[in-house]
Amino acid sequence: MELFLYQDNTSFFLRLVSNYVNAEKKNILKILSIKDSTKKLLNLPDLPFLVTSKNETINDEILISQLITNFAGRSEDLFGGDLERIETNLNFIKNAKKKSEEPLQFLEHLNSHLLFNTFVNGFHITVADLYAYAQTINFLVSLSEADKIKFSNILRWINHLQTLENLKETVKELKLNVSIPFEPLVFVPVEAEPKCNLKYKGENNFNAEKKVAAESAKENKPAVASQEKTPTAATEDSKDSKPVEAKELINKKEGEEKPKKGIKIFYNFSFFLSNLNKKRKSSSNKRTKKSQRNR
Repeated sequence: MELFLYQDNTSFFLRLVSNYVNAEKKNILKILSIKDSTKKLLNLPDLPFLVTSKNETINDEILISQLITNFAGRSEDLFGGDLERIETNLNFIKNAKKKSEEPLQFLEHLNSHLLFNTFVNGFHITVADLYAYAQTINFLVSLSEADKIKFSNILRWINHLQTLENLKETVKELKLNVSIPFEPLVFVPVEAEPKCNLKYKGENNFNAEKKVAAESAKENKPAVASQEKTPTAATEDSKDSKPVEAKELINKKEGEEKPKKGIKIFYNFSFFLSNLNKKRKSSSNKRTKKSQRNR
C-alpha cells in the first residue's frame, strides 16, 4: 500500500498513526510526502489518500487509520476492544473535526476535558489522542509563552505524547516540539537567622579579633591578636619589640621583688634598733655599778 500525505493536519494525523504502529518499518505501507506545488501539477485529490494493493483509492482518514491499525495488529489498542469504546473514539474524532475549524475554542474545550483525564478516552493513548494532537499542535506552537500557560492541561498531555518513542522522531522531524513554559520565580526575602555556635576554634579566634579590632578602633589603640603565636613568630616579634604578654610578666616579677627588698630593709632597721637598745642597757648597767661603788 502507498499513503500519499500533504502538509495539512489530516496528513499529520495519518503520519502519527502509521509511525505509532511502525507500519512503514513493518513494510505494511510506504509513505509518500507530496508538496502543494506537486499536488497541483499532478492534479491529485485534495485530501490525503491511500492506494491499496488492489489499486483502490481511499481518502477517508478514519477508514485509512482503521486499515493501518488492523494490518499492524494494533486496532484494539487504538480504537478499543468493544463497540462502545470504538464508538466513543469515532464520535470524538467527528466532533473534533467540526470544532477544529475554530482552534481557540477547540483548545479551551480540550483543556477543560483534560482537567480530570490523563488521556482523551480511557487510561491509555487512543486514536482520539493522536487526532486531537494533530489538530492542535500547529496552532499551539504559534502561541506566545504567556498564552500557552492558559492551557496547562493540554501542555501536560502534549508533553507526555511527544516523549513517546514512536512519536518522538516524527515530532522532531517536523519541528513541532512544544516547550512547557514556567512561571517566573518570585524570591521572598528571608530574615537573618541567629548564628549558631561555631564549630571550629579558628572561626572563634577570627571573630574575637574582629571585636578587639573594633574596640581598639574606638579607643585609638592597636589591636592585640588573640591567636596563639608559634615559636618562630614569637622570636621575630621579640627582635623588634617585646610582646605585651612578656611586658606583663616582667611587671609581675618586678612587683614581686619590691616587697622582698622592703622586707630586707625593715629587717636591718629592726636589727639596728635591737642592738642600740642592748647598748643602752649595757651602758645603763655600767653606770649603776659605778654609782654603787662610789657610795
